Amino acid sequence: MARSIEVLCTWERTASLEEDWNRLAAEKGIWFSFTNYHWFACWYDAFCPQGAARIVVIRKQGEVVGIIPGLHVRKRIGPFTLSCFAYAANGLTPNTVLMLDERLMQDEGLLQEVLAAMPEQADMLEVPSVTADGAEWRLLNSQGQRFSLFEENRYTSYSVDMPEGLQRYLDGRSARFRKEFRHRFNKVSKEFEIGFEVIPFGSESGLERLKSLSGRTWQEANGSGLFSEKYARFFQRLLSEPVENCYLAFLLLNGVDAAFALFQSDGDTLISYKIGFDAVYKAWSPGELLRRRIYETSSEAGVRRYLLLGGFTESKKAWATDTEELVNYWIFPNRGCKARFVYQALNARRKLKALYEARN
Repeated sequence: MARSIEVLCTWERTASLEEDWNRLAAEKGIWFSFTNYHWFACWYDAFCPQGAARIVVIRKQGEVVGIIPGLHVRKRIGPFTLSCFAYAANGLTPNTVLMLDERLMQDEGLLQEVLAAMPEQADMLEVPSVTADGAEWRLLNSQGQRFSLFEENRYTSYSVDMPEGLQRYLDGRSARFRKEFRHRFNKVSKEFEIGFEVIPFGSESGLERLKSLSGRTWQEANGSGLFSEKYARFFQRLLSEPVENCYLAFLLLNGVDAAFALFQSDGDTLISYKIGFDAVYKAWSPGELLRRRIYETSSEAGVRRYLLLGGFTESKKAWATDTEELVNYWIFPNRGCKARFVYQALNARRKLKALYEARN
């Protein structure tokens, strides 16, 4: 029996899919927290414009075998406005993990069928934060002659491997790194009593403490904090309910919340999602102290790999033992004059820029 593809244009119509959604998300292992039904319920509520939802549901013999949460947007590229089917993601999304069963992840005709099911013609697809050489990357690059892929951006993500625990990891680092590691802690411990707490998502008191502390961070000051106007609706709802293996950690200095971290710990892997600190304590590096405490306690519990999400920082680079590349893709169907022209123009501009930079 051939598969069927349905496109839901409101989030409310997904209510009956929650069990299937979470089943497919669970198959993605450690990324469950960023692909489950609750995550996207929060995301669509906070960020999806009215009428823009496009949730692709793929069934075979009545069984849900794939879900692609997306939205329809009008994207401006140069002088052109393109109709775009975009994966439901923004700067809060660590990477794109497609909730497709193994057979669909190897289907070379899938994207063409998905676009054909859309209620409007799409000139392009936008899929951000795809792990280079990962399963999603291989699927997108397997679409043959039907599509042209343009790398809109490529960036580096960092990770820390501690196969024999934190102490053996530190023994293998440079003398300078170990000295700074000890000095930072000793310096603060002479001035403050250092406390550490871990609270599961869903704690009302933990959420109120986080709101208060987040309001004192530099991110809040520049409009990018967890409870800034842009993100408050999302994080308020996300953190209000328990999520398996997801935690909120606090570093306390003399009993006062000085830094926070949101993280997921699942088996031997910990995903560090968000971290922030009270700007008053900047000179004491409270974010680094909190990272140290999380590494210490989780290492004792058997965690051996730490994924450091978000953009580049010198701290992440200093701790990292491995990196991987993430790619933002703009994907153009090889039909229609507009899509082909924009793709060719983007490539031409990139080549001219590279030539100019090489000469200068």
